[in-house]
Amino acid sequence: MTEEKKSMVPKLRFPEFTETWEQRELKDVAEIVGGGTPSTSVPAYWNGSIDWYSPTEIGQENFAKGSKRKISNEGLNNSSAKLLPAHKTILFTSRATIGEAAILEREGATNQGFQSIVTKEGVDVYFLYSYKHHLKKQALIKASGSTFLEISKNEVEGLHVPVPSGEEQAKIGSFFKLVDKAITLHQRKLDVLNKLKKYLLQKMFPENGQLIPELRFPAFSGAWEQRKLSEIVRMNARIGWQNLRQSEFLDDGDFLLITGTDFKNGRVNFGTCHYIAKERFDQDPKIQVEEGSILLTKDGTIGKVALVDKLSKPATLNAGVYNIVPKNRVVESRFLFQYLSAPFLLDYVNKAATGGTIKHLNQSILVDFPVSFPSVAEQEKIGKFLEGIDHVTTLHQRKLEGLRKLKKSLLQQMFV
Repeated sequence: MTEEKKSMVPKLRFPEFTETWEQRELKDVAEIVGGGTPSTSVPAYWNGSIDWYSPTEIGQENFAKGSKRKISNEGLNNSSAKLLPAHKTILFTSRATIGEAAILEREGATNQGFQSIVTKEGVDVYFLYSYKHHLKKQALIKASGSTFLEISKNEVEGLHVPVPSGEEQAKIGSFFKLVDKAITLHQRKLDVLNKLKKYLLQKMFPENGQLIPELRFPAFSGAWEQRKLSEIVRMNARIGWQNLRQSEFLDDGDFLLITGTDFKNGRVNFGTCHYIAKERFDQDPKIQVEEGSILLTKDGTIGKVALVDKLSKPATLNAGVYNIVPKNRVVESRFLFQYLSAPFLLDYVNKAATGGTIKHLNQSILVDFPVSFPSVAEQEKIGKFLEGIDHVTTLHQRKLEGLRKLKKSLLQQMFV
């Protein structure tokens, strides 16, 4: 077997297939069809029954199930748009945003921002769709334009595709369809959990001006207390003259340095943290983090919150993060973390801000932020309950990330 033929065999393969793959151009396995726009000045061309897609509608979904706008048969016939067959067409964006793709689930048409891929007889549509990332890379290399990037029909037709037999295509396509289905299911579960958490944060804490929440554990009653944040916690951040130079960020050491970019799913991802020298750690005890500290970003992406529930090494803060520590057990850390994660804080900050979107969370604004809280026993119940939802959400997030990594690895090994 020559070196060229060896290169046309994937690393990972279903055992019943042994033939080498063939390098083909996209035009050999599919027809490339552009789109068009009916005249907007003719009402009869619009609001018909034919799906008509624009590139902004092609997101992360594997299937295009329906468009925002519709055209009529008259609109289709009086434009350069073509009716594309369902289950055989891959919508492929070719203007501005290049290479976003989705399989057309029911027949429809597109505007001129597409060069759609209509598979020929014997070509498995999901096999070709699974190769979309490689097609996108090639398309981006070929794309050109001064105002926005664009790739022509002829250039899309010339994109290279490695092709096995129809039977192997079908097997690979069915396999990746199952993988994508598993990813979609986990993403939907994650979306539901995030919506549930958002709902509970709104219902389990009193709305502004109220002292009793809509949703409550039955063992508890009575009004909550409201205090200013500065009355129940101490807040500290790195002072300007203490700011660190890039050269002071260490790859290893005994003292962790936490930055806002190290926050993940409401906790600190210590694996991404840098380290700092002891003398810099000792410089300000007020920003030395302890178990139970709540960290809040004040610059860049403001309002991100993380709870420190365990520490493997002593830690301090980089610039741009507040260290919030509850005083005298008036407020329990897990409860306050959830309260600061709710929309109340950013709503309050945006109302207090002047001059447009706030880019810095001033302590002078934060100190007066009103916090409503019940007894410590009820706080602990709420904190533990919401933490349980966070735990399940994190598990689903990890499963989803694992599936995506697995798919990426499989795509690299199952295609040539």
